[in-house]
Amino acid sequence: MKNIRNKKIGAFTLIELLVVIAIIAILASMLLPALARAKQKAQRISCVNNLKQVGTAYRIWENDNGDRYPQEQVQSLGGCTEMVGNGTATPAGTAASSAWLPYALMANELGQSPKVLMCPADDWTANTNFYWGTQQNPTLPSGNVWPSPPANIGSFDDTNVSYFVGIGAADTQPQSLLGGDRNLGNGGTLSAGNVNVPIQDQNYGISGSGTQQSWTGEGADAVLTTNGTWHFSSILAPGGSVGGTSEAVAWSAKLHSAGNIAGAGNIMLGDGSSQQCTSASLRKTWLANAEDAGFFDNLGGTSASGDIHLIFP
Repeated sequence: MKNIRNKKIGAFTLIELLVVIAIIAILASMLLPALARAKQKAQRISCVNNLKQVGTAYRIWENDNGDRYPQEQVQSLGGCTEMVGNGTATPAGTAASSAWLPYALMANELGQSPKVLMCPADDWTANTNFYWGTQQNPTLPSGNVWPSPPANIGSFDDTNVSYFVGIGAADTQPQSLLGGDRNLGNGGTLSAGNVNVPIQDQNYGISGSGTQQSWTGEGADAVLTTNGTWHFSSILAPGGSVGGTSEAVAWSAKLHSAGNIAGAGNIMLGDGSSQQCTSASLRKTWLANAEDAGFFDNLGGTSASGDIHLIFP
């Protein structure tokens, strides 16, 4: 009978072990970027689904409140146009930078879950409820009264929201901008419809980003033009100003644009539908046709130039 104790046990030599490690490293270098792209794609799909749910909530809310979205309806009829539609020159920390308010008013339609307002790729986190507190009360135009906080005082504010709000969007103007990813910033100088030397904000554009922001306060009040440039913003973006008439509107490097200088993001249209788009298609296709109902001034003043008024968290 053969003595198995004398059987020699095979093992890797040092060279063989190094070869195996090298092969694993090569495979990892090939797979990790693919996994990262897959994760980014999944996050973007989830974000689009969030916007679709928000769009549905908008439509339900308007059906019950005079056929207007919250940011277009007066406070006496349940809306907040006095608070968010009161001008284009309102600095951060005041009424027009309170992007969270229309969403708070739609709490029931949103299923009482603020999680739907948070993109999975965002650095911010969702609140547990829509309760806001007295600290959110901004400076209001003369004669307007801020809505009383809910019975349960909370901390729901702009830092719990990933999506901007279109002030003048309406379902009767389906290509107007009702919302979208908050990371819009300066994409370079726009000339003859093109950006010759594209740039990309590395943070969240004109939206706040916690310790990454280079300004104080939260939120931004902005006006975009239908030719794809910034007309005005109450906030300066890191690395340069946003507000010059030649500066192109573009998605920043955050959220869905990591590693993509062309930029990628999601928008929600006036009819509540959602679309994915690059920075170029946002400027050339969507902004070109996005002229809205206005609501640039308190209680419904409109802009004759076709500008688009947005508020950012």
